[in-house]
Amino acid sequence: MTENNQTIALELELEQINLILQTLGEQPFSQVYQLINSIQTQAQAQLSAERSASAQPSQPTVVAEQEAG
Repeated sequence: MTENNQTIALELELEQINLILQTLGEQPFSQVYQLINSIQTQAQAQLSAERSASAQPSQPTVVAEQEAG
């Protein structure tokens, strides 16, 4: 890999990511292990964030009760 520090953000479906990882897995380990680790780390972080966001309950609606007088 080159020493280019530019980054890009890609939006791919999980199936596409898995296909990329599967294809990389067919290459010599010493050439692709860092790339595989990077993809897995980023994907896990994003999936964890999505799960956390969907697991949080929505804000309850506050209804003030009036006293009967």
